[in-house]
Amino acid sequence: MEKIQLAGEYFKKAFESIGVKGPNVKYIWASELAEKITYWEKVIRVAKANTLTRVLRTLPVMGRKAEGEIESGFIYYPAMQVADIYDMEIDLAYGGMDQRKAHMLARDTAEKLGRTKPSCIHTPLITGLQGIGKKMDADSVPDLADQIDAKMSKSKPDTCIFIHDSEEEVVRKIKKAQCPPEQVTGNPITEMVQFIVFDMFDQFKIERDEKFGGDLIYNSYESFKESYLEGAIHPLDLKMSLAKMLNDILKPSREYFNKHQDLVEEVKRL
Repeated sequence: MEKIQLAGEYFKKAFESIGVKGPNVKYIWASELAEKITYWEKVIRVAKANTLTRVLRTLPVMGRKAEGEIESGFIYYPAMQVADIYDMEIDLAYGGMDQRKAHMLARDTAEKLGRTKPSCIHTPLITGLQGIGKKMDADSVPDLADQIDAKMSKSKPDTCIFIHDSEEEVVRKIKKAQCPPEQVTGNPITEMVQFIVFDMFDQFKIERDEKFGGDLIYNSYESFKESYLEGAIHPLDLKMSLAKMLNDILKPSREYFNKHQDLVEEVKRL
């Protein structure tokens, strides 16, 4: 529990480093909810309102498939996550696509219990730097289980970019990352261009030596994607340009965490 508390403090600092702070921001520890008997009443009501089959369908939210032998403890999690939403009276549930099944359980159960349905926003899962592990054509859509298995994970540090990583570490990880030529589905590098670069900027410049044709400038992800699928962009040129942009984006967080190195080192030791 002490390790979980330490990780929670790290997440709070991470949010603060990108400006999520002030009197309108409140952090709630799960232990605060669990201290209340009314919280556990909600957990039980959610469990009673759903079949075991329905609950098992939500287990991929934890990155686990409901196949073969599973711990009975796993089935508590969905009911607790739904109870979290009800107990905190959340109007808008936010999370990655891997949270969608739990959020749908909250919406379906709300109807059964006469509660207000929460609205939900789900963000894409970015593939870990190791790649998705299979050839995907432009029209392929990896299923959710594949996405969860391959997503960036803090438990596998070399598969993800931490917001406190040094500039050198970002460059090292990006250079080492999988970036299949002429493939954007399941490609962590092109996904970061799509979901990070073009979410924050109107333009993406790929710097190249003049002997290779000079710089390339894209004003939309679609134009970038078309060029990459045609093989007009070399993966290494793409990686180096992305690493430079990521380092610019992460500069405020990096500077913030430089003042909290003790916490970073403690989290790394976990």
